This record gives sequence, C-alpha cells and structure tokens, in this order.
Amino acid sequence: MTPADRGAAGDEPATDPLAAQAEEAEERGQFREAARLYDELAQRRRAEFGPYDPRTLDAFEAMARVIAGG
Repeated sequence: MTPADRGAAGDEPATDPLAAQAEEAEERGQFREAARLYDELAQRRRAEFGPYDPRTLDAFEAMARVIAGG
C-alpha cells in the first residue's frame, strides 16, 4: 500500500480505484502513466479535501517519488 492509498492521517486504506491504478502502473514500470494517475488523484483530492489534507499531500508525494525514479 502506498501513502496515497491511506485515508486521512494514515487511517484505514481508502478504496480509491485511481490510487490502485496508479500503484499498478508503478509496479509494472509504467512510470509516466503512474505519475499521470497520481497527479490526477492529487488534483481530485485537493479539490475535495483541500491542499494541505494528508490524503492530498500523500498523492503528490507518490507522484514526486515516481518522477524521481523510486
């Protein structure tokens, strides 16, 4: 499970199909697709929860990790 899959402040995992797709793309080595999906997830979470919510920040962190190469 990646940080982007967690609920607020690391609560139980949120069932988010987009997070699952991003994680699967990352595991397959499709880093460009994973970054795109994590970005979409982060934008959605920012709109829903705000820019400083842990779920939003975790999604941006996951995108940055993929871009940085792991």
